[in-house]
Amino acid sequence: AKAFGESVAASSSAGELVAATTWGADMAVVKTWWRPSNGAWSPPAMLLPPGFHRSYDASAATLSDGSLAVVAGADLARRKYCLDGASVALMRRDTSGAVQLSIVDDQHGTGRIDDRPMIAAGSGGQVWVGWSQGTHAHSCDVIGGDDRIRIARSSDHGATFGPPIALPSAGIGPDFGVQIAPVGSGDAWVTWSALSSRG
Repeated sequence: AKAFGESVAASSSAGELVAATTWGADMAVVKTWWRPSNGAWSPPAMLLPPGFHRSYDASAATLSDGSLAVVAGADLARRKYCLDGASVALMRRDTSGAVQLSIVDDQHGTGRIDDRPMIAAGSGGQVWVGWSQGTHAHSCDVIGGDDRIRIARSSDHGATFGPPIALPSAGIGPDFGVQIAPVGSGDAWVTWSALSSRG
């Protein structure tokens, strides 16, 4: 008995990629399926970096070199409904089908947590990943009470990322739900939601 959620997809001339969070009896993990052009769907592969025990909140994009990428949150799964060591993981599948797994933002062993990551790609190898980041004190909240938006940018098709930058807060409550729209020349528009305590 399994349930699926948070399904996303991306495609290029090389093939198609689908990802979804799967919930089993004692584990939630993002799984990905790959189908090369005119080929069959692969068995599922887990998006779960070494040292982490759960993944969630997948987002997918087609990169300018034809690679397909998925980001997800990954944590230690110490508590069923809370995040511990939550970080941002990235899986890239190049045009040959080869997979590279990396960490965009590692909060393993810190007092902070990452949540709700998303990925967007522009031209010339530009890739953006955004997420909300809060403190361990809010690790059991649906929306972390002190969450703020972070953005990291890559110029080499997601192989490496620069240091994340914190976006300015709207000042009315926690920030979450980041979306990124590349607009060319290395620029992107970023939007997000802010939860107001004023009702």
